[in-house]
Amino acid sequence: MTLGIILAAIASMAVGAYWYSPKGFGQQWMKLTGLSKKDMKKMELSPSKAMLLGFLGALITAFVLDAIIQMTGVIALSDYLRLALLVFVGFMMPLTLGPYLWEGKKAKLFYINGSYWLVSMIAQSLVLFYL
Repeated sequence: MTLGIILAAIASMAVGAYWYSPKGFGQQWMKLTGLSKKDMKKMELSPSKAMLLGFLGALITAFVLDAIIQMTGVIALSDYLRLALLVFVGFMMPLTLGPYLWEGKKAKLFYINGSYWLVSMIAQSLVLFYL
């Protein structure tokens, strides 16, 4: 695992930390998911375990994104960004759409979660490009 992959995963986590914070979309996200701060404290996973598993997920995403970059041989920044967009549209967006389609969640939740994945993929691509 390269330094670029590790830093790309950290970038993804940083985007998420802001995205779902009170300064980002955290308050709206909690309201749309029906969770309160009290509910969050009762969750099955402790915050540290959830963060660790989230980081492992971000590492896997960065690793796969880097593998696709290597396999396709892209070298220009525009190609890295195009690839991030394709991965988002082809994989992240359809998966994020499920709760809206099948679980009765609000479209606004889809937009919050989906746009996080788009920004996260762009951030990871930028890190991988510059490293």
